[in-house]
Amino acid sequence: MEQKSTIDAAIEAIDADKANAAFSFNITAMKKVFHKIYYHYQTRHGSIVKIERRFKLHNNSTVQTFYFKTTQLIYATELITSYYGDRNKPDSMVWGGNYYFIKNKLVDFLTLGHGKSETDEWNPQQEVLANCKAARNDIARHKKK
Repeated sequence: MEQKSTIDAAIEAIDADKANAAFSFNITAMKKVFHKIYYHYQTRHGSIVKIERRFKLHNNSTVQTFYFKTTQLIYATELITSYYGDRNKPDSMVWGGNYYFIKNKLVDFLTLGHGKSETDEWNPQQEVLANCKAARNDIARHKKK
């Protein structure tokens, strides 16, 4: 798929661009329990080109990354590590997803591991766009402070 290779090239260019300005902050959020969300994002000419957010909730550690071209989401990744067992013998399971977007439409995705992608109710486009919107909103609120 030619579209995917174009998106892959854009991602590589964003990651390689040393001229991107980088910012980091964290917020306290509440989703039935208080937890911290850590943000690291990059801008180019004032526009966000990449957002990474990390958080731990219950037994899960989540890393989400969003890439943008001219303010449009073009690619996202998500990695969820679920921890089980006690402190002396930790065990974990990893689930991950890679998502390609064109004009806010999911055009291709790949998931690995056992997790939410195995349920009929899961809507990857809707979920990734909602997570991306939440991240952008958190950044906008942080900038206003």
